[in-house]
Amino acid sequence: MTAFLSPWQWLWLSIQRKASSGGPVLLLTLVATAVLAAVLVPLLTVSASVDAQRSGSGVLTQIDVSPGDEGAAPALTLATRDAIAAMPGVRAVTADLTVGVYAGGDGTWSTTVRTANPAAAPPGIDPGLVAGLGENEVVVPAAIDGTDLRALVGSTLAIEYTRASGENEGELRDMLLEPVAAYDPEWQGYGPGAIIGGETLVATLLAAREGVDVDTYLAKSGIDAVIVTVADDDAVSSVTARLRELGFVARPQRDTLGELPGIVALFPALFTTVGIAVVLLLTLLVTTVVRTATMRRAAEFGLLRIRGWRIRDVRTLIVLDLGLASAAGSAAGVATGTLAATLIGGAPTVNATLATALGGLMLGPVLLAVGVGLVASGRTLRRDPYLSLVRPG
Repeated sequence: MTAFLSPWQWLWLSIQRKASSGGPVLLLTLVATAVLAAVLVPLLTVSASVDAQRSGSGVLTQIDVSPGDEGAAPALTLATRDAIAAMPGVRAVTADLTVGVYAGGDGTWSTTVRTANPAAAPPGIDPGLVAGLGENEVVVPAAIDGTDLRALVGSTLAIEYTRASGENEGELRDMLLEPVAAYDPEWQGYGPGAIIGGETLVATLLAAREGVDVDTYLAKSGIDAVIVTVADDDAVSSVTARLRELGFVARPQRDTLGELPGIVALFPALFTTVGIAVVLLLTLLVTTVVRTATMRRAAEFGLLRIRGWRIRDVRTLIVLDLGLASAAGSAAGVATGTLAATLIGGAPTVNATLATALGGLMLGPVLLAVGVGLVASGRTLRRDPYLSLVRPG
């Protein structure tokens, strides 16, 4: 129990009088953490996205495969696909099919229907939904050639497709599709205005063009291309080499990204290097600011000691002052930096790494400011003449 105002009361009075040591610390931590968060959030989001694509069914673990020159490799029939699926390291073999269709009824648009690739789900669409499309279920663009399709989600979409009726002859047939979701047409991962469907649907439409049933088309004729998904990024090279030995044209999808995956792989080392440099710089700045602010209040601390404060009361005041200021500054800085990153680059991918990094960014300056404050206060309490007179007791 102190003989004068408590540390909390004196802190509040200091803030009101603008005599607190925390003002410069708050501003410094706010600016520093805002800049760091604005850089850290997008970089960690990209890094997490690439890491996710290196395992599971991400595009970095996929290989585009086609028979190539006639006779160079066996046709991609069901039997051949099963043989590829049995290779060590292969997780799945997905047909890569495309077919043109037309609007049914009075519609005037035309587009393509592509087989779904769960690793390339449109933004905002659940990959599980894309992977589990039923026989006539499709994911449609929100609009095709100005025709709004969003209202058809949960209903039906009428299309027309070509069926061979003779040699070099065909006729249009009607079909009803079942849209289960709509995506932003600005995204063109499957091509402009493409409708995304299951393998059976697209194979049925292609088989009709050739005048055969879908079983014959898949089992005997063979398809033009497949996407081979391997277990992880490390298996891409070995599976690609094996497919090429068998005569297939095999192109890892990661090759289309050039050096990007390798650059992103350097992010952890980059984070560590930059983080160390920032911590050293921030330590220097905080040390200077805290030491200066604390030494300027030496006379104030001496008067408080004369009024009955114990040395631990003075230290409590310093810890409260600097701790609350740095906490407020880092919290506001992280929020500001995250908001700026979101406005510029879109919503970040929330994951444990990002949460830990932002949590550390908020807690680190607080521990740093309090630690430096205690060291600086110790020197001030030893040097101040007021405190020397009353140090005993």
